[in-house]
Amino acid sequence: MIRANKHRIFGRIFNIYNKYLLNKFFNSIKLYGSSNFKDRNKNFPTIIFANHSNWWDGLISYFLSKEIFEIDSYVMMDIEQLQKHKFFSKLGAFSVDKSSPQAAYKSFQYSINLLKNSDKTLFIFPQGKMLPNDIRPLEFFSGLSKIITNLNNVNVFSLCLRFEYLMEQRADVFLKISPIEIKKEWNGKKLTNVLSNELTKNLDELKSEIIKSNFIKFERILTGKRSIDKK
Repeated sequence: MIRANKHRIFGRIFNIYNKYLLNKFFNSIKLYGSSNFKDRNKNFPTIIFANHSNWWDGLISYFLSKEIFEIDSYVMMDIEQLQKHKFFSKLGAFSVDKSSPQAAYKSFQYSINLLKNSDKTLFIFPQGKMLPNDIRPLEFFSGLSKIITNLNNVNVFSLCLRFEYLMEQRADVFLKISPIEIKKEWNGKKLTNVLSNELTKNLDELKSEIIKSNFIKFERILTGKRSIDKK
């Protein structure tokens, strides 16, 4: 597997470039639930699991880590993609090979060792591939539940990402982060189903808020360039 090999200076440079990209290509990024995350127990590690609908998900997660939450974050990334873009390992990415149970086990064990007795945060996309936002049911690989059940204390959050073209030239990004209470008796398939159902519920609620234009609870965390009509 490819391990994370964080490089502080490279991370700072990439963060500047990442903000430039997001500012260029989006009208805004709006976040709901930031107080939930900031009120977590900071003595425990944290797992954030999210839907994966497009190429921007990882870059937006990095923006959240650096600019909004200021956390030491890592992300599990498909080995084929990480082999193509190895520089992501300098930002905290490490690989998982879903085609090999033995290789996948190494990645899960690496995740557990990374999080154990730390305040680090792991981003994970348990669908394992990019799929349309509204596909149902959400099917998760079992790796997420394996990591959670092997940690004595861990904060778990779902992160919903939705991209919408509303009244602007560029898309608006809507994010919702929600805490998930984990019960000790949940394990294996039961826990995987619970996590999938929670993310589905939160995604549907986010879609409903957007349809109703109910944005009062959202915090604007990035304002992009003005659209042509505004100029």
